[in-house]
Amino acid sequence: MEPAIRAASYVSGEQYAWVPIRAETLADKEYAEIEYAEIDEEEGDASDFSSASLSAFGPLNQDKLEILRRDWARELGADVRFATELTSFEQDDDGVTALLWDRRTGTERMLRADYLITADGANSGIR
Repeated sequence: MEPAIRAASYVSGEQYAWVPIRAETLADKEYAEIEYAEIDEEEGDASDFSSASLSAFGPLNQDKLEILRRDWARELGADVRFATELTSFEQDDDGVTALLWDRRTGTERMLRADYLITADGANSGIR
């Protein structure tokens, strides 16, 4: 997704400051600033943050990122649904059987999948 993110990102400027951090996971309670090598003074006072990530810096608003992620998931074969509630699920050795409720039509449907991803926030009843 990096090329699409970079194409949609805005250019950082005086209003935006980026400070790279290091953590074992996104759930860590503490983050530490990374140590970086200063660029030669002849080239200016910018810092080299290339050790922070294999990807280039690409600031992008979440609403735009969500569209890119949704489109990318569909390209990979995902069945993305909105206004759909997972009312129950059962897991076995081969995958997950889910009961879905379409809020727009009121219909229920069973769905079989290899795995279940919950992306509905920290206070999710599913998590």
